[in-house]
Amino acid sequence: MKTKNIKVSIEIEKPRRCGECPFFSYQEYRCHNEWGYESCCSLGFMNDDMRERDYSNKLYEKCGLK
Repeated sequence: MKTKNIKVSIEIEKPRRCGECPFFSYQEYRCHNEWGYESCCSLGFMNDDMRERDYSNKLYEKCGLK
């Protein structure tokens, strides 16, 4: 069975803060007896410990869309 290559491209305006970006989310985390919320990037730019960091009103320093 031959597989086909699929190419997807998305155009968005450069965000001024993560909250404007469609790839940003804020979700709950649980770790042993700790729980809270963390910022997440679907593009993989937020590789640091993002627990209790809210980037909805500012741009992540290591954002690759700059």
